[in-house]
Formats: sequence, C-alpha cells, structure tokens
Amino acid sequence: MSDLQALKALSKARESEEKRLAERRRNALVLIMRHLVDSGYIDAYEKLSTECNLSLNKVDVADNIDLLRVMMEFEESYELKYGKRPKMVKRLVEEVQ
Repeated sequence: MSDLQALKALSKARESEEKRLAERRRNALVLIMRHLVDSGYIDAYEKLSTECNLSLNKVDVADNIDLLRVMMEFEESYELKYGKRPKMVKRLVEEVQ
C-alpha cells in the first residue's frame, strides 16, 4: 500500500510542477505582450495574442512589473552571485563558404 501512496504523491508533485511551469510560461507571454504594446508593436501584440489565446483585456502584468525591470533585476542578481554580467544575447556568425 505504501508503494501506491508513494506513486500518488510522485504523480501529484509532477502535476503540480507542470501547472507551475505552464503558469510561468503564461506569465512570460503576458510580460512580452505588455512590452510589445508599451513599445508600440501593436500588430505583433495582436498576432501573439491570437496565437497564444491570451489578451491584455483578460489578464495584465502587476503594477510594479515590466519586462525591462525583470531583466534588470536578473542582471543585478546574476552579477552579485557570479561577479560578472550575464550574457543575454549572442552574436551569430555567418559561415563563409
């Protein structure tokens, strides 16, 4: 019987983690959509809104949050932890043939 309980607990933990990941992805999309609107990329926002079936009319970011602030805080905590700035993007080099 304890094997069954352990299996149920493991399944419940996995389900909880999947829900948390889905919510994190949805939150990231909302942050991106708000950033697009604030930056004037209305067509891109509308396309993304249609593709992901989310709208800023239904859900929006909290008052004290925006994408640039999230990035800034990540950079600061990374620099504090590792002593160097994080590399957020990388330049792609085209191969010459």
